[in-house]
Amino acid sequence: MKITYLNGLRFNRAIKAACICVTNQQKILNDINVFPVPDSDTGTNMAPTMNFIAENVDTNNETSIEKASELIAESALNGPRGSSGVRQLGSTSGRTSCRRLGC
Repeated sequence: MKITYLNGLRFNRAIKAACICVTNQQKILNDINVFPVPDSDTGTNMAPTMNFIAENVDTNNETSIEKASELIAESALNGPRGSSGVRQLGSTSGRTSCRRLGC
């Protein structure tokens, strides 16, 4: 079946799938970690952040993409670990803020 629209519920499912994908690639992310410090912890730091977001998406029943995005950004704010997690937070919050401003 072809998807012809995107609402908050479908957006949540896509975010959860992305979180699971990043978590499943934790070792690969650690292996390719060379910037800014080659400490091989990017995947290790991103996985808990993404797991936290995925867990919170399960309880997010918003049908509005805007409201769903806000709840996802809040989850990212409460779950980052290490600089990789914080960078992920900045990316998520920036997209939500941009949407609010009509970017």
